[in-house]
Formats: sequence, structure tokens, C-alpha cells
Amino acid sequence: QYDKILLYSGNMGQLQDMETIVEFLKLNKNNENTLTILCGHGKKYAEVKKSIKSNEIKNVKMYEFLTGTDYTDVLKITDACFASLIPEGVGLGVPSKNYGYLANKKPLILIMDKHSDIVKHVETYNAGIQIDNGAAQDILDFITNHSRNDLKEFGKNAYQLFKDEYTRQHNTTKYYILLNGGN
Repeated sequence: QYDKILLYSGNMGQLQDMETIVEFLKLNKNNENTLTILCGHGKKYAEVKKSIKSNEIKNVKMYEFLTGTDYTDVLKITDACFASLIPEGVGLGVPSKNYGYLANKKPLILIMDKHSDIVKHVETYNAGIQIDNGAAQDILDFITNHSRNDLKEFGKNAYQLFKDEYTRQHNTTKYYILLNGGN
């Protein structure tokens, strides 16, 4: 039984900062109370898997893509979710999974430039944390210094953020205003 379960799900490609996550996993490898689940695919998948094996990190489970009930089951037991972008990736991609995490009351651990919109929203709502690329120790500190209940509180804020900023009705209105030349 783990105190905290963290999830990274999605593409492990060129734009994702998997290196900071792997550094965190190394720092956290002797913490038997925390499990990190990694699932997805992409250019960096094999590299990540190799690092976990060569560093003998036991508190990690790695899967190819999870879908359907496998994914929802994992999401249910997760306490916080990672999203990451390399500095050059800012503006090129926003992990779409973020919206699903917020809708499922999961706080975000955003490893990306602090100027991205999602970071501003998460910080405004206290729905998680922004981590600079390479700052693996900050992830460890965040996980160590917050209880599962703290993460649940961040998760409630995450859900509020989702309702306020990312629901279909809200976005339809923004789109309508945009099409009609407003702002």
C-alpha cells in the first residue's frame, strides 16, 4: 500500500521533458511509500525504461499506453499527475491530458516554463505546482512536504479550475467571441 501514487501518461516524445522525471525517480527510489506509474509511448520510452532498470528503481511501474478501464482505474488511484514540456516545446504543445486530470480532480505537477497559460491557471487556482526543467529536487520536495489530503485539496482546486476555464460551454463562448471579432 502506497501513501502517494503519481502518474505520467501520454507521449514520451521529443517535446516532453522525461529527463527531469527520471532524475526525480532516481532521487525518490528509496521511498517505498510512493509509486510512480508511467504509461505511454514515444521516442524516449525505451530510454526511460532503460534508466529505471539500470538505476534499479523499484517504486515505478511502466506500461505501454493504457486505454479504457485500465486507464480510468489508474487515474482513480492517482494522487497527482505529471505533465512536461522541454523549454523549446512551449507554445508548440499543451498536453491535452491535463484537462482530463483537472476534470478528475488531480493536481498537476507541471514541468515546464512558468510562462505557459496552463501554469498560470494552476498557480492561480493552487491546483498543483510548476517545476522548472531540470529541478527534480523540487518535485521530491513537493511530494515529501504534502500529504495525500493536501493533494486532495489541490485536486478540488483543479476541478474548480476545470469548471471555470476548460468546460465545453466556456470554450464555446470564447470561440464565439473570437469569431465575432471580440476578445
